[in-house]
Amino acid sequence: MNKYEVLIIGAGPAGLFAAIELAKNKKKVAIIEKNEQAGRKLLLSGLGQCNLTQGGDMLDYANHYGDNYKYIKNALDFFGNMDTIDFFEKRGLKMETLDNGKVFPLSRSAQDLLDVLLKECIGYGVTIRYNQAVTRVRLLENGFDIKTDRESFEAEHLIVATGGKSYPKTGSSGDGYVLGAQLGHKIIDPAPALTSIEIEAYPFEDLAGISLVNVLLEIWRDGKKLREDRGDILFTHKGLSGPLILNNSRWMRRGDGIRLNFVEKKNEKEFDKELQEQIDASGKLMIKTLLRKEEFPKRLIESLLKHTNISEETKCSQIDKSTRKLLSKSFTGLSLTIASMGGYHMAMVTSGGISMKEVNPTTMESRLRKRLYFIGEVLDIDGDTGGYNIQAAFSTAMLCAKAIGGQEKNNDNKQG
Repeated sequence: MNKYEVLIIGAGPAGLFAAIELAKNKKKVAIIEKNEQAGRKLLLSGLGQCNLTQGGDMLDYANHYGDNYKYIKNALDFFGNMDTIDFFEKRGLKMETLDNGKVFPLSRSAQDLLDVLLKECIGYGVTIRYNQAVTRVRLLENGFDIKTDRESFEAEHLIVATGGKSYPKTGSSGDGYVLGAQLGHKIIDPAPALTSIEIEAYPFEDLAGISLVNVLLEIWRDGKKLREDRGDILFTHKGLSGPLILNNSRWMRRGDGIRLNFVEKKNEKEFDKELQEQIDASGKLMIKTLLRKEEFPKRLIESLLKHTNISEETKCSQIDKSTRKLLSKSFTGLSLTIASMGGYHMAMVTSGGISMKEVNPTTMESRLRKRLYFIGEVLDIDGDTGGYNIQAAFSTAMLCAKAIGGQEKNNDNKQG
């Protein structure tokens, strides 16, 4: 029997980070990892370049975790973005913050970041058991009995850091949800998040690769508007992607309607009135030339004219009221229907997971089972694209480690 003070299931960024902090503070720690190596999903982050956090004021983080920010606020307050940057730079891995706030290793290598975490684990004597899948967790009077397909373990504290279900080829198969349910926890239905969408009868395949900035998105379901947001979109061969779509995909479902307004700071009525005035003053001008004055991409104008069955050669004098209103609606209220959401194989993270109502947000400890903790993506917390999810993994890991017996934050980045 292998006995430890703390046993962590999952050697991703959350599990490794928690292990380092606990072992540094003299806890006997082991990690069980079902893959042959640690951090397989981490190595894919940022296309292998690892966008590990987002710079700027931590107050802005409140806008980037959907409806569940209140559950992660304590963790982010305890260990924020500057703490993450400081942790790695003190260990020799320099960071670079881009103009959009994304933070990467200067080397642009996720492997370099993983190497820092593994070196710290080795230096502090963390045991990592690879190629072992947990098959059973049994409650003991003062801890847990954990069995894998190869060994048995006992631990006073158990941390579940198994991730979600996105990128299943990396081993993310929802194991933590199964364990959580077996231990009595409610699982909020998992779904792909930070993913693109496919559109029914998609008419814009010819726009694939075109990006638009500051587009207004509305999400509709059963005749009711769920929410709206502005941001950048990307047309694909089958639908839409880009930060605006990815960040709002947590609220989208197959069959939902979306409306797109490509005109900054103008609604349909305002745009139509202005368009009428321009048409009246430009009788001999072709409509496509007039629309170019709005600085829309040429391909977007051509595609929307085709979508509304208006010839590119049509002159403004030939545009009647009904045609003009149809054109205005195409630019300010284009209605599309979601055919499908991108699956787990392409979703960056998983929404849903262990219900946060059953986890103490000041410690990450289960409210149902003492000494049981959940950290990282296994929780019902998902952040926007841009480093928010890896930061959440580090923050929840550090808060959990402190609750179990780590030192205060002011000492957490000191080596030795």
